[in-house]
Amino acid sequence: MNDLNEMVNECKEKFFSLTEHTFLQKYIQKPEIDEDKLRFIYTMLSEQVPENDIKDFALASTLVDAALNTHEKVSLNKINSDYVKKNRQLTVLAGDYFSSLYYYLLANAGQMSMIRLFSISIQEINEHKMNIYQNENLTFEAVHRDICSIESAILQNIAEHFQLANWKRVISEFFFLKRLIFERSQWLEGSSILPIVRALIHDQMKIKREHSSNLTDDEVLKLINEKINEGKERIEKLLEDPLFQHDVIMKQMDLLFSPLNHSEKVAEEG
Repeated sequence: MNDLNEMVNECKEKFFSLTEHTFLQKYIQKPEIDEDKLRFIYTMLSEQVPENDIKDFALASTLVDAALNTHEKVSLNKINSDYVKKNRQLTVLAGDYFSSLYYYLLANAGQMSMIRLFSISIQEINEHKMNIYQNENLTFEAVHRDICSIESAILQNIAEHFQLANWKRVISEFFFLKRLIFERSQWLEGSSILPIVRALIHDQMKIKREHSSNLTDDEVLKLINEKINEGKERIEKLLEDPLFQHDVIMKQMDLLFSPLNHSEKVAEEG
């Protein structure tokens, strides 16, 4: 675990050394790095791929995430000042810059097949994002499929590329569950309803339509918690496979659930 943390920190340091730009930092937010994704990449590839290649793939995936997340933040509001205009332009350029860096990194390492894999993954992610943006009445099953790809298509495709099929399901379920827990926290804070929670409400309202009654907050929270528990149980069942390194992934599960457990404890005490 210590070696894994060192590799994660090394990747983060390389990422920020590549992307740090004082002028950009005046206008755009510092990119966030999903350490869980890095741990999955290092863990599943550790016995299949040379260490230097793993480091390249981890850094490339981080750059792609940064590019996609940065483009997500491009404002669509009416431009009412030079600052807003410059912010929008630089946000687009920053996303393009991060994307060019992943391509340069893999091309410089001679990883042509991985460039194709990342390119296909980006296309897949964008297609699933468009599906969610264009349709607010998707079922939970449809949203589950879209979010699994949006949150982890790159890692799933890496697993498939290296014939690690058993990892695909664990990756898919873990990062969907992570997104669901995030949406739960946003819903509890009163933020706008996000795709998974909206789909849960939509499906339940179709069942209750004959009663013509809206869902209460307690009913919505119960639905979310049921899906979280189901997701956790599915992952734990998958981890019974001896091929997986339980200590690493179970540690990630503990970290994923620690904020959730804390909030439930506070609610109970309240």
